[in-house]
Amino acid sequence: MIKVILADDHKIFREGVISLLKGVNDIKIIAEARDGLELLNLLKGLKPDVVLLDIEMPNKNGIDAAKEIAQTYPEIKIMVLSMHKQSAFIKQMLMAGASGYVQKDIGKEELIKAIHTIKKEGSYFTQEMSRIALLSLKDKKKEEQITGREREIIGLIVDQHTTEEIANLLNISKHTVESHRQNILLKLELKNTAGLVKYAIENKICK
Repeated sequence: MIKVILADDHKIFREGVISLLKGVNDIKIIAEARDGLELLNLLKGLKPDVVLLDIEMPNKNGIDAAKEIAQTYPEIKIMVLSMHKQSAFIKQMLMAGASGYVQKDIGKEELIKAIHTIKKEGSYFTQEMSRIALLSLKDKKKEEQITGREREIIGLIVDQHTTEEIANLLNISKHTVESHRQNILLKLELKNTAGLVKYAIENKICK
């Protein structure tokens, strides 16, 4: 029997998931929580195999709850059940300790498959979530190539400083600034400065 705790702040959604899984012989929802704080309190007395976890919840969100669960109860598998499919959310949940990520619009059969798979194999992602997660990891590897000086220059570019202003602020030549700019674009596989600014803001690679 796979024991599951469901954490989501929408009662109608919790009831829907419970109803979907009610007739499944080897899966049992042993408790439900309205937020991350209530979930953590439940875990003090219950030991589920899997936690189905929403991201945006009051009191304590899914990211913070996942971090505490991963640290305190590493044997519990965390599967995100969210409406969000942006890479930023996936990346944050993976870093927090989640082992699976599915969207709320999946059907009954895939939800059952996801719970079975994460319990047996340790992880589960829908095809679309896998693609986004892989792109997210690829972006992370690209970002790791950016040097401290390059991050400094990206920050100044985002703050709308010209090449000459950046050169004066960093006490380097305009030619060096342009060389750094071209290297950054190559490393991040971007075409122009506008794309760099958008990428830097979305991925928070500059302070």
